[in-house]
Amino acid sequence: MYNKAYLIPKIQSTLDDVKAKIDNRREFETVQNDFSLIRNETQKMANHLQLSDPGFLHDFQLDRFTDYTYQNEKDFLDQAWKIYNGAYLDALKQKDQVLSLLMNKKRSKEGLIALKRKYYNEQLASLVKNDREMVELYVTGNTVFKLKDPIYTLPESNYGRAHFYAPFKKVAGTYIDTFWFNIIVIWLWTGVWFAILYYDLLRKLMNYFDSIKLQRFNRRILLILKQYEIR
Repeated sequence: MYNKAYLIPKIQSTLDDVKAKIDNRREFETVQNDFSLIRNETQKMANHLQLSDPGFLHDFQLDRFTDYTYQNEKDFLDQAWKIYNGAYLDALKQKDQVLSLLMNKKRSKEGLIALKRKYYNEQLASLVKNDREMVELYVTGNTVFKLKDPIYTLPESNYGRAHFYAPFKKVAGTYIDTFWFNIIVIWLWTGVWFAILYYDLLRKLMNYFDSIKLQRFNRRILLILKQYEIR
């Protein structure tokens, strides 16, 4: 929903701005920033949808941008919109199927409502979906950041970094449930600190640096003494 309703229109509006400002020399810096944003977000979208690499992205430069570049980007965004819209409609069908299944199990709409009241926490849902945020996205540099529904947003970093309330962590291209990722990290650090304390590594490390400092101090003293002997 976010991609087709907010991200793609944002890129499209940026593309339109570029076309309108490209001949204005006073807007060259703004146009360059917009080029960078379009290239970055288009490439990310192509990777996410597993589409062929958009080779026209290298044309987003002041001396290479043409109406042909504009049309290529517009066609790509139209294609991406159709894919995201299809995925959205499929998700709605799956949701209806699950609701229908639950309705049959509970045998009434009232039973389904009672189930939601028992297991659905409105305050927690509002927190992890960031419902109070009025803005859907914001732009920093050449990146568009999503503000709403962080619980439904997958992280992009391959090193375990993720936004707050991310459902998964991504490590070397593999998604790991946040709960288990945190458990693994806690146990790894527990093991590291156990080894440090068990083998007294902190004291040994401090003694090592103290010995280096002492050696340097002794060398300075010897150097000073030699200078006095020469005199």
